[in-house]
Amino acid sequence: MKHVSEFIKEQKGLENYACFKWDQKAVKAFWDFEAAFDSRYFTHLLGPNIVALFEAELEGKTRILDYGAGKGFLTARLLERGLKVSCFDLSEETTKALNAKFRDNPNYLGSFTAAELENNKSSFDAILLIEVIEHLEEDARKVVLGQIHDLLKPGGIVIISTPNNENFNQNLICNPVTKEVYHRWQHVYSWTGKSLSAEIERYGFRTREVIETNLKYEGRGVLRNIKRLLKKAKSRLRNRPQDNLFVVSAKT
Repeated sequence: MKHVSEFIKEQKGLENYACFKWDQKAVKAFWDFEAAFDSRYFTHLLGPNIVALFEAELEGKTRILDYGAGKGFLTARLLERGLKVSCFDLSEETTKALNAKFRDNPNYLGSFTAAELENNKSSFDAILLIEVIEHLEEDARKVVLGQIHDLLKPGGIVIISTPNNENFNQNLICNPVTKEVYHRWQHVYSWTGKSLSAEIERYGFRTREVIETNLKYEGRGVLRNIKRLLKKAKSRLRNRPQDNLFVVSAKT
């Protein structure tokens, strides 16, 4: 894993720029703004592809949690497949909106506040943490992975996704007033399969599978699968990582 501050230090010409430090207020302001643009959400763009990739893994699971559900784009796709899903998001406003959005779906099991998670320990068969971990500093990551471990049933699985070995230099931007640099999408860590697996295992998980793929080509259809295989072969020839990383781990 590599912190955004390391990319800034390595980049020539940024000696007079500081790394922006995100606090809760700044993170909330950032995502309150981004919430106005549905099309920018990862799960809005690629939710169906995620479900297609893990459809067999999730089939038969009686309780699934979309952790960090945001506006519920992934939850909607899971419910469409007939899966039983709960949501969690730190924002109470988002929790209320999710309950209003899905309350009429018989497979929707409700959204929880942070306090209510305490009443759901060891109750989920699978938890999805999609495009969240790259946003978490160490203290927050410790809380999130600890909560997920507590919420899973013994043997339950967590599916974690993140950009694969992301080069932050392509997305560094500057606040021109303060001369502080940050990642365009508020990412603070870049992960590889090896570093993410090792980090997850620190919290009582056993890695079952590491998947590197180009998610936009995942899904049903012969043409899509041909494109995915061609893209994978091309990346290998150029010694470039696949765009998306998934680590599937089981609670020990």
